Amino acid sequence: MGNLRIGLSVVCTVLTLSPVPCAAGGPKAVTELFTAEGCADCLAADENLNKLSQDPNILTLTFPITYFDEEGWTDHNAQPAFTDRQVAYDARLGPLVPGAPQIIINGRATSTGTNSAELSALIDHNILKPPCTATIEGSRVTVGKGTAPFEGADIWLVGYSPNIENIVVGGGRNIGRTIGNAGLVRSLALLGRWSGETLSFEVPEAGSWKQAILIQTGNGGPILAATTLQDQPARLTAAFH
Repeated sequence: MGNLRIGLSVVCTVLTLSPVPCAAGGPKAVTELFTAEGCADCLAADENLNKLSQDPNILTLTFPITYFDEEGWTDHNAQPAFTDRQVAYDARLGPLVPGAPQIIINGRATSTGTNSAELSALIDHNILKPPCTATIEGSRVTVGKGTAPFEGADIWLVGYSPNIENIVVGGGRNIGRTIGNAGLVRSLALLGRWSGETLSFEVPEAGSWKQAILIQTGNGGPILAATTLQDQPARLTAAFH
């Protein structure tokens, strides 16, 4: 995998109806694991992400990728959109050819995730201090007026499993093994682009999944803000300064 790259981004979470400083209760990291049921080298990273998921200050997301499907077992949770997301990250962070396992932290730092001490140190080095305020109400997502990146930012809606999902692999290099995935991503939808002006979007029903909103510089850039919608589709109003 590529070298570790260290950077900062902004993550905000909202718990009340009145504006609050996001830093008061927001996660310190958004971690995205790119893995596959057929990836024998991914087991340690899978387990390390599972451990991270016990920390309420870390948003853990597992994105199963498709290119291991050619090695004897089809990962039915993998989606081409997840592979495309990793490719976009690697165009900026490396390596040039995507591989697994790979954990992306806040859209800025990359690690194989197989060394738990190294991964924890990298997260701790990048504790987030978001300079924003936010509120929750209703059933729409509203991104407030603020200073956007020059190229604008994408607004992503992520649907993911609320618990660790244990999957028995039926073929390939991990045949017979049980793999646990924390925050297994089920859906990834681009709601729109934010250019600094106030925007509002409907949030689709989540069903039994949890949901997260990621506001992110385009083409695999840094994550600027994020929030989890714990109980129901909610309204997020965030002002970036």
